[in-house]
Formats: sequence, C-alpha cells, structure tokens
Amino acid sequence: MRKKIPYHVKWLVGILIFLALLWFGIYLIPVPPEAYPNSENLRTIRIEDRNGGLLREVASDPRGYGNWVPLAKISPHLINATLCQEDRRFYRHPGVDFISVGRAAFQNLKAGRIISGASTITMQVARHVYHIGSRSVPGKLYEMLCALRLERKFTKEQILELYLNRVSYGNMCLGAETASELYFNTACSSLSLAQAAFLATLPRAPSIMDPYRNPGRAEAGAKSLLSDMERLGYEDKGSVRIALDEKIKVVPPEANFRAPHFCDFILDYLKENKITGVSRLRTTLSLPLQKESEALLEDQLLQVKDKGVTNSAVLVMDNATGEILAMVGSADYFSKERDGQVNACLSLRQPGSAMKPFTYALALESGYTPADLLPDIPLPGTGDRQGYSPKNYDETYHGPVRFREALACSFNVASVNLLDTLGTQRLLALLQKAGFSHLERSASFYGLGLTLGSGEVTLLELVRAYSAFSRGGELIPERFILAAYDAGGKKLSLSSTGKNTTLFSSETAYTITDILGDHQARAPAFGQWCVLNLPFPCAAKTGTSKAFRDNWTVGYTTEYTVGVWAGNFDGKEMKRVSGITGAGPLFADVMLYLHKNSLPPDFPVPAGIGRVPVCPDSGCIPGRHCNNYIMEIFPKGREKNETCSVHRAVMIDSLTGMPAAADTPPYRVREKIYRVFDPMYDEWMSKNGEKPPPAAYAVVRPGLAAVNKPEICSPSDGSIFVRDPVLRKEYQSIPLSAVVPRSSRGLTWFINGKKVSQEGDRSPRWALKLGRHTFRAEVTLPGKGKVKSSPVEVTVL
Repeated sequence: MRKKIPYHVKWLVGILIFLALLWFGIYLIPVPPEAYPNSENLRTIRIEDRNGGLLREVASDPRGYGNWVPLAKISPHLINATLCQEDRRFYRHPGVDFISVGRAAFQNLKAGRIISGASTITMQVARHVYHIGSRSVPGKLYEMLCALRLERKFTKEQILELYLNRVSYGNMCLGAETASELYFNTACSSLSLAQAAFLATLPRAPSIMDPYRNPGRAEAGAKSLLSDMERLGYEDKGSVRIALDEKIKVVPPEANFRAPHFCDFILDYLKENKITGVSRLRTTLSLPLQKESEALLEDQLLQVKDKGVTNSAVLVMDNATGEILAMVGSADYFSKERDGQVNACLSLRQPGSAMKPFTYALALESGYTPADLLPDIPLPGTGDRQGYSPKNYDETYHGPVRFREALACSFNVASVNLLDTLGTQRLLALLQKAGFSHLERSASFYGLGLTLGSGEVTLLELVRAYSAFSRGGELIPERFILAAYDAGGKKLSLSSTGKNTTLFSSETAYTITDILGDHQARAPAFGQWCVLNLPFPCAAKTGTSKAFRDNWTVGYTTEYTVGVWAGNFDGKEMKRVSGITGAGPLFADVMLYLHKNSLPPDFPVPAGIGRVPVCPDSGCIPGRHCNNYIMEIFPKGREKNETCSVHRAVMIDSLTGMPAAADTPPYRVREKIYRVFDPMYDEWMSKNGEKPPPAAYAVVRPGLAAVNKPEICSPSDGSIFVRDPVLRKEYQSIPLSAVVPRSSRGLTWFINGKKVSQEGDRSPRWALKLGRHTFRAEVTLPGKGKVKSSPVEVTVL
C-alpha cells in the first residue's frame, strides 16, 4: 500500500515550484532586442504624389509605425495622464500589481465571466515585446513572469519610456510622438494638459476611441480622466479647470490621409504582388487635381441630395501614359454611415448604357457604317434574344434610325437588335480583351443585356477601356507608381501591370469618338443644352443601371479620360436620376477644371476617314426627292454608293387623289413625296401617322412614272405668264418639274437651248423673263444615252 503524502508537504512542493518558476521568470527568461530603449524606429512607407507631396505615411510593420523619443522629451502632462489612466501604482509594484490581480479575480468570479483586467504598464510592455497574444490563464501567467523579468532588467523610467514609444494610439500609429503629430500636428513635448488627457484615453481601446470615427467618446474619456487626475492629485485644480474648458481640435483626417482610397489601392497592390523593401513611393497622382475633384464631388452631391443620391466617385486618367491622376472612391472616406472606405472606383456594379460604345465599335469592325439604318422596333426572337424585349428610356420606339443616332441617343432597342445580329459571344470576347476581367461568366449568362450593362464592371475598367478610343484603338495598362525606393534611397524596379493591346482600328476609334462628341446627334434624346456639350472636343457616354441604382458618365478628350459614378453603396434606388443628371454635371465640372488653362486639341482624323453627304432618313446618297442632307464620315472605300430609295415621288391626279395616268392632263398632275421603308417598319409608321403611297402606286424605284422619255409637268405647254410691275423680280419665278422613266439617271433643264440647272438639282425654279421661251428636260437612259423631252413653249408678258 502506497504511503499517503502529507498535506503540508504538497503545499511545500507547490510553493517550491512557484518559486522556481518565479526565479526562472525573473532571471532566466531572455529579453528580446526590441525591449531595449532607444531601439530603431519602426520602418514606414512614404507615399507621395507625382510632385513629392506627402499623401500618407504607413507602417511596413503590421503593428504600425512610430518615431522613438526619450522620456525627457515627452510632456509631463502625458506621463501623468498615462499613469492615472493605466497604472496608478506603477512606482509601487514589481511589474505585477497583485492587489489589482486579486480584485480582478474576485470581480470575474462573481460575474462568471471576465469583466476586469489587471494589466500594469509593465505587463502591457511585456505583451508587446514578447508578442504574447493569448489571453488565457497560462498566457496571463506567462505575461506576469515576463513583466517581472523586465522590471528586473530595466528601471521604471526605461519601462515607461518603452511603453510611451510603442503603445498603439490607433490608426496604425505607435508611440506618443507619432500620435501627437497625427492628431495635433505637434511634438509630444508640447502637448497641453487637455491634449495629453485626450491621447492617454486612446490605448485602452484604440478602435472604439478612434478620434476620427468616434470623436465624442474620446472627448468624454478625456474629461473623465481629467477629473480623476485632479481628484488623485496628478494635476492641480486650476490646471484641470483650464484643460476642461479647452476645445480639443484634432487635425482633420483628410490632412493626414490625403487621397485615402488611392493610397489603399497602392498598398493593396504591394501586398497582392508581395512587393517588399519599399520605403518611398512616388505615385502618378496629382494632389491639386485630387483635392479639386473631392471638392467638386461634394458640391455635386449637395445638388442631388434630395434625389436620394448619397455617394459618388471620380477617376481621372492621362491618355498619353495611362497614369491615374485622381481617384476619389467615395464622398467621405471616414463616414461609417455611408460606408466611406468602400472604393467605388474598384467596386463591381452594372454600368448600364456606358457599355454600348463597345457594341457599336464591334459593329464598325464588322463592316457597319455610321449611316446604316438600325431597327429601333421590337423584333421577333432570333439568335441570342431568347424572349428578351428591352424598352427605351423614353418608352417609345423610333423606327428606322441611323447607326449614329442610335448610339448618340442611347436607344436600347436598336442596340439590342444590333447585338443580336453581331452575337453576344463576340462582344464578350472584345470586352474581356479590353480588360473587363470581372466578366467571367458565359455569353449565355449575360445575354443581349450585355450591351445594356447586365455584367458588373468597375469604374477603373471603364475608364481604362474608354481611354483606348482616345488613342486610336490602343489599350494601355494603367500606371499608378512612377518610382519606388528602398530605405537607403536605391531605386527599385517594379514589374509592369500589363502590355499594350490593339482593340480596334483607328478608323473605328475615331468614328465612335465622333459620334459620342456629336451634340446634334444626341439632341433628340438629351436636348440642345445637354450638360455634356462642353466648349471643346469631348466624347462622352452616360449609363443608368436598373431601377436607377447606379448612374455613370465616362468620356474623354485628346488629353484625359474621366469616369464618374453616382449612387448609393447600399443599392438603394435613386429618384429617377440618370447619368445625365447624376454623374453628368460632375463629369463636366472635372473636365472643365482639367482644361481651364488651355483647350484640348481636336481629335486627329485618320487618313482613312472621309466625309460625304447622305440623306438623314436613309443614310444613302441624297436623291432628287430628298429635301435635306447631312455630312457623314466613312472609312475610305466603304462610302455609300446607292442613292436614297426612301424618299419617293408619286405624281398624283389632283382630281382623283390617285396616281396620275399617262393621259392625265398635266395641269391636274402634282408631285407628292412619300417615305417608303422596309415592310418591317409598316406597323411603326402607321402608329406614327405616316401613310404609305396609294395602293395603285407600284413603282419600286423612287417616284418614277411609266414613260420612256422625260415629260415636263411644269410649266405647261402654251402657258402665258404676266409679270407684276410692282412685285420684286426675285419673287417672280415658276417651278420646273417633270416625270421621268424608271431607269433614268440625272435630270437637267434646258431653256432656249441653254443648260440652266445642274444634274441632280432637286427643286429648280426659273425667274420669269420677257419673251417666248422653249423648255426641255434631259435624262440619261441605260443603253440610250441622253434623252430629251418634247419641247414646251411659254410666253412671258
């Protein structure tokens, strides 16, 4: 039978083990190098703008950054406030306050959970230098042993100096000196009592007491601490009264965190690419432009506040280099209510119609021209349609519209019909080539809605892709770092973010640019005084996502590309705010600021681009019955060679209202012009009040009667005209008109044997002259050459 160990022996063994551990802790636990006072400052990364201005200084050490100062250069107010707040018996315990430990143990046992700690300043230093993360009982015991070891090794002043140089004051800031500079822009030796109390409250809960996010809590904590300091004799009553009356003015966060979203973007890039050893970064950002963009954004949000818009973002890129010059990711980086730290320049959102230019660019690359007609009417399901039936913003159909008008006015129906012809897979491939890396799903997933922004993209992706239009179709990767240096000042070599890619031809890029900058073409949809009509050449496109959750404006000059997003981070709908009314004004303001000193040059016209007149209704060469024409651009060799067949003249018998017959007296014949489109548009024309030609009209080519030579309708043979002696001569004229064969080309008039009109003159008139005059009309017939009409004689008295 084993002999039972006496109870007092167990106690003795336990005490000996405890003393052995205590001796081990005090004498044998090694002291890490960072525990020694006056150790090196923690390394930082200095992020600068393109001119060397400081944007932010951040820690390369994950714990934070700080500058070491000796205890003698730390304000006595801060020392007293820290002792009062953290460890009032600091000079009376050996590193562990056993009275506080007993009190905390009793309170925790009574509550059944941990509600009170007993960490001394020395224990907090031990936790930091020994990297003790565990808060368990064994971890706490080890922390106490390490604290005892530090007290054995260092003086109280050295431990206090170590604490005040390495404790966290929030916002990645370690030490009193760094905290004083960050929050008050002063050295810690110059802190007032109120400022010292303010800082001393932060280390206990840096995130909860954060002066930028919870300034009220920090101020309340400082006032409470000041009262304790007076009560416990750390400061006299008069000094405390003055401190309580002092208004604490914390340096605004924007003064210390300039371009915060951009700096976060830079730091994420370094982390993702595992780039180390960087001490200083010279970036591409222009701080003056950044500040102006932030101010303009804030002003614009005030204008649309009543429309349910709470946030916005701006991105500016230099076209020549791809350098990011400004990045404003939200309205207020430090606003918790508006999720200010979300960077809308990098957030995935639906871009709406801002994606359309790429569909039209693909069409141009496939042989389309800006004069081609596109159907802005509902069409039966074909190709990728699958029952998809979009509507236009104005909830109407516009019938046959020219390619230019469809893009400039952002017609949804025409764009979807165009993509249905091209194929969604081809557009998706182009977009992925253009750098829209988040469009990872299949073409069938996005469907035809891809051209209307059904896929989520970022503002940075849009700006990068749009900038390719300004360079004649060449896509270049964005740049955001000009140079990087290590701690010794040596320049580091950073890898490129990508390579140049040709997306489309210079002719295609210029054509899209010309359309997006055409004020007249977009006027039917956006008005003559659209906010995008700037006093210099600028191409721009807007976009609005479903239910008005996001709206965009992206555009460019020859020098800069600017992208603007407006909306709400929580996805809440805006009050019918479109890209024109939400993002558009801010886009215009930024563009005007960029070009305030000098206007940008015109977009260079590629050698392969020409301009020719076309009929605005058909997009073809104007015929003699077209009453108007516009100038349109074409790649050379792809100009229209067919004459307008939309405007058709029908000779009507004024008595019957039916087409004139060959034996209809000339005085009863009058000419009427009809628009005749493809039968697919018949229903649309009927709904819009346009009547087709009379049923008896069966002429396929425009306005031609069944004759084998020209027949003059006006003037009539044998007519006598009397000149008015009072009326001015220029107002005394008669029209010239004739019926011509179907296969004829050109109509030329001769009076008294002399040519008086050029071929193709659509509405000639003849001024009355005294005497007898003979009229003939001449056309060209295939196989017969020039053919003239019978003569018509008139007399003018």
